[in-house]
Amino acid sequence: MRKTGRSQYLDRLLVGAALCLVCIAAVAAAAPKQKYSTLKEYYGSKYPAIRSAGMADFMQYSYGELFSHAQTVAVVTPADELTAENTFGVAKSGDIYYNLHSVRKVKALEYFKNEKEYGDTFEMAEECGLLANGTMVKLEDCWPMQKGDVYLVFLKESGFDYPLAISACNGKFDLTHLDLNCRDHSEVLFRALLDLDLLTEKSVRQAGEDLLRKAAYARPVNWPKNEERAAKEAAIRWESHKLYTKWTDRSYPLILRTGADEEGPLYSYLQPCGDSAQTYAVCSKG
Repeated sequence: MRKTGRSQYLDRLLVGAALCLVCIAAVAAAAPKQKYSTLKEYYGSKYPAIRSAGMADFMQYSYGELFSHAQTVAVVTPADELTAENTFGVAKSGDIYYNLHSVRKVKALEYFKNEKEYGDTFEMAEECGLLANGTMVKLEDCWPMQKGDVYLVFLKESGFDYPLAISACNGKFDLTHLDLNCRDHSEVLFRALLDLDLLTEKSVRQAGEDLLRKAAYARPVNWPKNEERAAKEAAIRWESHKLYTKWTDRSYPLILRTGADEEGPLYSYLQPCGDSAQTYAVCSKG
């Protein structure tokens, strides 16, 4: 049956509206997400207040030591939020919090060690918590997992009756926000990304596996500080490579920079940590 002019007009109107909605959705999907420069800024957007419970004298392990000491190595994503209800053991002395931990439900996305111990989903402890007033309490430089983000964890059995990341934050890495991992943390992370094949094929192909290996296993360089460091960096012609895992937010790649000075090749991949938003390099020579 032939449609009337009014029916044809309505059909065109509906098609146009549908196309408009598709365009709006495409623009929204392509729009850049909020970019946070520091861990404090990122977590400050999620919690009204953040308090430190201090930091015990935790051993900082290399990647090889973490893998050796861990009973379980896995990539996980939290299935719940950090809440006051899953926070336990919080004690306070004056302004100092201690003995706190939370128990988080996680889904295992990939195992590298001890796959049959916990299965597809399990609970693990974190040494941080959320108070009833919304204050997030953590050990210094150790941040809680966020629902929907993805983490590489090196777990051990603990007195909490749940597995716990080795040496507090030394055994837990944020794979969603790679460039928000701390300086000392990201050296271990970089080696883990390579040895566990967690980088995307495109990342490896564009940077080159040989280059990545040289950067990951190069020895540290003791650079001058502050103004001298900035001047030294400015004199080097750096080439940048963006490294991703399949879970990494596109706004937060780990940046590998390569350059050279009079003494040979330089590799920079360590990220800033703490309150300063300034990005600076800690470089390694081949």
